[in-house]
Amino acid sequence: MTENKKYEGDCMCGQVQYRFSAFKKMVLKSCHCVECRIHTGHIMSNLAVPDENFTWLKNDTLQYYQSSKHLSRGFCSHCGSLMVVRQKDIDFMIVMAGGIADTEGIPFGFHYFSKEKGNYYDIPEGERQFARFWYEE
Repeated sequence: MTENKKYEGDCMCGQVQYRFSAFKKMVLKSCHCVECRIHTGHIMSNLAVPDENFTWLKNDTLQYYQSSKHLSRGFCSHCGSLMVVRQKDIDFMIVMAGGIADTEGIPFGFHYFSKEKGNYYDIPEGERQFARFWYEE
């Protein structure tokens, strides 16, 4: 990973776009909580990007849905693409991995909320897991 590398992403219709710069300990992760599985149709693969590394390039159609007391989910109101999740009192943006145009240089790191995973799939043996949020353990 190059510290100066820039990554970009957008929604299906292109009306919401963002850019972020590379940072230390940059890893993709997958959330298995019930809410994420309902919202996405399966697990939610994502990247937690520090606020200072993240910039909206275009967000006129970005809207937020308050899915719990602590979480808001940002989506494009035109095409419906889930873009980000914002947690109260946390200084990073959780960016959906599927919207990132090129994930080269971003390794997969771990699974979280693994205790809530669906019974219709398995987490590959040997992959790192957290019962809740990775930063709480």
